[in-house]
Amino acid sequence: MVKKVQLILLVVLTLMVVLAGCGTNSNEGGSTGSQTTGAAASGNQTPDNSAGETAAELQKVKIAVLPYFDYTLFVAAKELGVDREQGIDLELIPFTNESQAVQALLNGSIDVAQGALGSFVPLLPNASELRVVLNNNQFKGFVYIGREGELKSFNQFLEEGNNDFATAQKATMEQLKDKTFMMVESSFSGMLSSALENVGMGYGDIKVMNFQNDAQAATAFLRGEGDLYTGSLPQQMKILKQPGYIAIAGNEALGAAGLWFSNTAVTADYLNDHKDVVERLAAVHYRMTRYLQVKPEAALQPMIDYVKKNASSDLTMDDAKQMIADFVVFNTVEESGEGVYAADSPLYWKKAADLFVKQNESLGKIGAGSVKIDEVVQQEQIFKDLQGNQALMDWINSPIE
Repeated sequence: MVKKVQLILLVVLTLMVVLAGCGTNSNEGGSTGSQTTGAAASGNQTPDNSAGETAAELQKVKIAVLPYFDYTLFVAAKELGVDREQGIDLELIPFTNESQAVQALLNGSIDVAQGALGSFVPLLPNASELRVVLNNNQFKGFVYIGREGELKSFNQFLEEGNNDFATAQKATMEQLKDKTFMMVESSFSGMLSSALENVGMGYGDIKVMNFQNDAQAATAFLRGEGDLYTGSLPQQMKILKQPGYIAIAGNEALGAAGLWFSNTAVTADYLNDHKDVVERLAAVHYRMTRYLQVKPEAALQPMIDYVKKNASSDLTMDDAKQMIADFVVFNTVEESGEGVYAADSPLYWKKAADLFVKQNESLGKIGAGSVKIDEVVQQEQIFKDLQGNQALMDWINSPIE
């Protein structure tokens, strides 16, 4: 009899445990399950992270991060939890260059690559699936530096000519005739040649003193040799901090050759299957451009930390602030619409993209007519779709506490 009672009790206890377990599972999965959360998913509100968001509720996105300041805004988004506000869990994967990142993208190791548009183009023969979906920023580090009083800057010509861009551009470059550039010719001759050709001049109209590296060219220029210097961003920043030196011309003033964009890319399949994720990534990016304006130090510190760790850099907060003000421009939605995505703007992305294709065709890196750049670069359409998504736009522009 005792054994019978014990057996009955054992059965009852076992049933209680099983039922309790079933009840727990039902409560955990009842409302959200494994569906993606986020403003884009719901279409009308930002998810409440305080409600105990779990990894299963977030869309994991593996994104390549290069060891340059240009590619670290998503690092800040991860650190500040802005990605999670859109139901995304960014996994940051370090890469040293675009080639490695694109290879990882194509073999499925990552979901998203980052890199310069100009560096993506020569990779396209072996990466036809690549789709550029976001303009991260414009790198404005391509500058011709001269000595104050000896040459006029593009901005001076622009002011004198009542903001006539073409006239100022032509006058700026024409004054460089017979002047001597201090530079690493193998790195910068292509850009200089294109800039001169843009106003009807040629490479033979200027002189070049060639150096093995940027530091040597900068040192010689500071000693008083030559008329102009162009080179790496660190050397340019060092020279411009000293009195008596000015930026003569750079970036869009050099024509398409001076436009250099940093971008985000996915595969065609990923874009087709996860267009909503791509759109939300773009929203995260533009939300972070507002952080750079409203809370710059909060956004910049994770970016600085990443560069210090992965590039052995001694970048300071003051350096970073100068970079976003003068050299690496993270445009807001409004600024992007007026510049990089405006066909009549000197900053329009396609001007640079067409030049990159033409240059790589002439160098034999891509076959003539083999790259359909409008098919590869989808960022303008993604931008238009984002502008049409009122929920995402409201979130981007909502107050930053």
